Amino acid sequence: MPTSFKIVGYVTGIIAKAVAEGVVYLLSAASLTGEEYVFRLRRPPEWLVVGTPISGTLVKVGEYYQIQDLAAAENLKQARPVEIESLELTVVRKGDGEDVIATGGSGATYISAPLLSKNVYKKAEKLRNSRCILYVADLPTGSKVVAVQTPEEYRKSMALKRFLTWVSDYEE
Repeated sequence: MPTSFKIVGYVTGIIAKAVAEGVVYLLSAASLTGEEYVFRLRRPPEWLVVGTPISGTLVKVGEYYQIQDLAAAENLKQARPVEIESLELTVVRKGDGEDVIATGGSGATYISAPLLSKNVYKKAEKLRNSRCILYVADLPTGSKVVAVQTPEEYRKSMALKRFLTWVSDYEE
């Protein structure tokens, strides 16, 4: 595998981790074709949340990647969070592979779309039959679920966004 390569995809998760040097953020992302990567950032920009379309160059450093030239992917829309009452998953065979379709609704809203990657599927499997937030991206190839969160994780990610905005404003 090359030591660096371009990625265009969506942020599927963010974890803050305390290390000897302070706090680092581990971001998981999936490319539009479903490849998954974890990269480290010292301080993500305030616009970088779960469901954000990104582009950049990933460089392998130790067990993680670092990202260079990080930017919001201009040709992709932000995934929209949709809260559903109960998540259902259906596996659909397709040629040599398979797609997993996430389905659920709340009130007048109903969602049915394939999951973007295996890690999104693993997370969705844990939340099957429970209330959760699906991040749905409208791509040229159709809608895809690019991330799944519990309501608590969603609240934490919104609090992280407010914190990063506050830090950015404070530094200015």
